[in-house]
Amino acid sequence: MPVPLASGQVICRRSAPADIDRLARWRATYSIELFARAPGPALDASSREEVARQHEDGNAFVLVAGEEPVACSYFNARLPDMVQVGGVWTPPELRGRGHARAVVAGSLLSARGEGAARAILFTGAENRAAIAAYEALGFRLIGEYGLLLFGGA
Repeated sequence: MPVPLASGQVICRRSAPADIDRLARWRATYSIELFARAPGPALDASSREEVARQHEDGNAFVLVAGEEPVACSYFNARLPDMVQVGGVWTPPELRGRGHARAVVAGSLLSARGEGAARAILFTGAENRAAIAAYEALGFRLIGEYGLLLFGGA
């Protein structure tokens, strides 16, 4: 358990309707950074749609420090006893403070309370900070994966 989460210095909660605009902006920035998506109205609209759907499904989590959201995480997939963590994001100016690890830990505590006993996630092999954060939570490397992204017309 990350100390800031255990001590109550930060809290992890499911997203609220008031979070959707911020989370949509973060999702667009995430898509630009990780997937080289082109910024613009189409990305903004698809990001808002994704975030709204994940919020409605109860799969969006926000880490809050004081009154300010500082990171987010999502469950991309869910089974009764397992979740897939994805879309972990901390704005660049807030990185290096353990927020990503805390939001993932908080979301997993929630999932465990709802019956999940296992979780899976993946990140790029070059993302050493993410790998270290996930290993600190108990994740272990089980293989290598890749994403194939098809360009839109």
